[in-house]
Amino acid sequence: MSFTVLILLVVLVVGGGAVYFFMSDKPDTENASADSKDDGKGRGESFGARRKEIQRAIRSFEGRQRIHPENPPFSIRLEQADLGWDMTRYIIVSGVVALSGSVLVMLTGFLAMAYSLMIGVACGAVLPYWFVNFKREKRKKAFTEALPDAIDIIVRGIRSGFPVAECIATVASETEDPLRSEFQRVIDLQQIGLSLGAACLKMYDNMPVQEANFFGIAISVQQATGGNLSEILSNLSVVLRDRRKMRNKIQAVSQEAKASAAIIGSLPPMVCLLLAYVSPEYMDPLWHTTAGHIILGIAVAMVLCGIFVMKRMINFEI
Repeated sequence: MSFTVLILLVVLVVGGGAVYFFMSDKPDTENASADSKDDGKGRGESFGARRKEIQRAIRSFEGRQRIHPENPPFSIRLEQADLGWDMTRYIIVSGVVALSGSVLVMLTGFLAMAYSLMIGVACGAVLPYWFVNFKREKRKKAFTEALPDAIDIIVRGIRSGFPVAECIATVASETEDPLRSEFQRVIDLQQIGLSLGAACLKMYDNMPVQEANFFGIAISVQQATGGNLSEILSNLSVVLRDRRKMRNKIQAVSQEAKASAAIIGSLPPMVCLLLAYVSPEYMDPLWHTTAGHIILGIAVAMVLCGIFVMKRMINFEI
C-alpha cells in the first residue's frame, strides 16, 4: 500500500468519524424532545418557542453590532452629539476656526504666512472634529450613568401596577437629558405605529452604548415571549450598576498613568513656549530657517505619536 493511499484512508476514516459525531447529536436531541413532550407537551412547546425567540434576539443583536461599528460615519456622530448641527454648519464652523487660527498665529509673528495658514487649516480640521466627539462621548457617559436609575423608576412603576408605556413616559418627563430626549423618542416612535420592543431597540441607533442595547433587547424579548418584566429589568439594573462600578474602579487605577501621560505630553510645548518668551533670539532658528521648520515638524509628529501610544495604553474598554 502506497503512502498516498494510506493518507486517503486516514482522511476518509477521520472525516467519517466527524460526520457520525455531528450527525449523532440529532437523535439524542429528538429523544430528549420526545421525553419532554411526554412530561408535558404544552410546556415543552412554550419553552422551545421562547428559546427560539431568544436566539433570534441574539442574532439580531449580533447583526446590529455589525451595522453599528465602533467608528460610524461622521454624519451619524454629528447626530449623536446632539448639537443641532448639520454638515453645512459644521463646515462653516471649521472654516471660522481655521481662519481665526491663521490670524492668531500670524499676529504672533513667529511664523510666515504660509505656515500660519497651514496651522490654521490644521486647527479647523482637528478642533471641531474633536469637539463633536467630545460632546458625543460626554452624552454617552451621562446616559450610561443615569440609565440604571431610570430602569429603577420603570421597575417601581410596573410593580405598582402601571403599564410599561406609562412608566417610560414618566422617565421622559421627570429626568434630564440625555435620558429625557431618548425616552421621548421611544414614545414618539410608538405613536407612529412601532411596537414598544421595536421602539426601545431603536434607542441604540442614536445612543450607541451597550447599556441601551441591553435595555432594548430585554424589552423586546419580554414583549415577544412574556415573563416577569419587573424582575428582568431589576436584574438588568444590577448588571449595569456593576459595570459602572468596574468602569470607575479601572478609571481610578489608571488615573496615575493618565496624569503621567498628560505631564509628559505637555512638557515639550510648554518648554518651547517658555524658551520663546524668555529668550526669543535663541529660538529664532527654529522659527525662521528651513532646517528649524523640518526639526519642528519632526518634533511635533513624534510628540503626537507618543501621545497616541500613551492614550492607547491607558484606554480600557468594558
